[in-house]
Amino acid sequence: MIAIVVQGEEFVVNKDKLKQESLFFRTLFEVRRRPTWYYKIPPTLCVTTDAFAAIAEYLGTGLLPSDCSHIRNVYKAAVYLDMPEVRHQCYTLSTYKIS
Repeated sequence: MIAIVVQGEEFVVNKDKLKQESLFFRTLFEVRRRPTWYYKIPPTLCVTTDAFAAIAEYLGTGLLPSDCSHIRNVYKAAVYLDMPEVRHQCYTLSTYKIS
């Protein structure tokens, strides 16, 4: 397990699942050798707490929340964190084209 801090809020997620789903985190932990128990997402990545909460749920269940009203923010976070499966689910859940 690893604690990911987004805008001051802490999310505890499965580190192996996170590395499997995100090239950003895989590179961070395997290539750059960052600490393996904690990571603070820089504000410059524009990842919101709502978006990462949805991503954390995805990491636990394999699905994004179906009532996700902030799908654009989740999509943007998935782009920044290089999570292709989350991006795909955002397209599936959205009723409009994400630009």
